[in-house]
Amino acid sequence: MTGAEVITAYQFKTHTADWGLTVFSTQDRADLLEIFDDRVNAGSTLNASQYPVDTWHAYLSEPTLADPILDRLAHQSHRIELKIPGESMRKSRKPISA
Repeated sequence: MTGAEVITAYQFKTHTADWGLTVFSTQDRADLLEIFDDRVNAGSTLNASQYPVDTWHAYLSEPTLADPILDRLAHQSHRIELKIPGESMRKSRKPISA
């Protein structure tokens, strides 16, 4: 993956496009660390989650792997946090008429 200009979270071996929907095994965490370590200064890595960044360490749960994973993600990163107030936007959509 070092040759790719951009990779996104759904390309990882996590079986999900969003952190927090599945539990990472120790092997999944080790794989993430290897991927993120290879990506340092090699290109962009996009990660998306519905959970706040400050909860990711607890989600990764194994400090010996969570610390370096989050260090690789945070170093030279640009963070965009979407804060949408109120109810789900899906509720505001009108039903499709037949």
